Amino acid sequence: MDKIQLLLVDDHEMFRSGIRALLEDVEDFAILAEAKDGVEAWEYWQSYQPDVTLLDLMMPRLNGLELLEKIQRSKLPNQIICLSMHSDGEYIQRAWQLGAAGYLLKTDSAQELEKAIRTVAKGEKHLTSSISQSIIDHCLTPDREGATSGSAANRLSMRKREILKLIAEGHSSKEIASILKLSVKTVEMHRSQLMKRLNIHGIAGLTCHAIKIGLVTP
Repeated sequence: MDKIQLLLVDDHEMFRSGIRALLEDVEDFAILAEAKDGVEAWEYWQSYQPDVTLLDLMMPRLNGLELLEKIQRSKLPNQIICLSMHSDGEYIQRAWQLGAAGYLLKTDSAQELEKAIRTVAKGEKHLTSSISQSIIDHCLTPDREGATSGSAANRLSMRKREILKLIAEGHSSKEIASILKLSVKTVEMHRSQLMKRLNIHGIAGLTCHAIKIGLVTP
């Protein structure tokens, strides 16, 4: 059985030890290495190319967001789950914009972490339900985008509105394809066009936009 290869990145040794103890008991998980800061993590990440990286956001020398940006520029696969104490929407949206595939709180359960790893390893996204209210609160904060959200909605075709709504409801591209009787490739094309047209990068941003233009109810 192929194991999911993991890289643990956190500046607190005790936290890393706890995560290691949890994950070592999972039969199909293998921990490749541990890094105590972003600089060390960047070196390990290039050397090992892990299937999934568990990344703390607040670290010395090179923090998690800076590392995400560096990895994003590399154009290499970056299945990264952010593990953070920050539950506010601004952190989550920024991590999503920089290519994070998952976002969990350090207070989440071991079961939630295991589920996130398996989801991200398959190339899908995972956002823990424990921070969904923070995302909603952030999305409902008035900003300049809100003033033009109505016209932005009017520029979208019916198909793109359908897909945006389903994305905001948490469906994966595969699930959306099944619901709308489309190919996954077509759904991904619409998703890419939505991000380009709305100048939004990441699922969190699309979700915020869908809430602001009334496609979904918080």
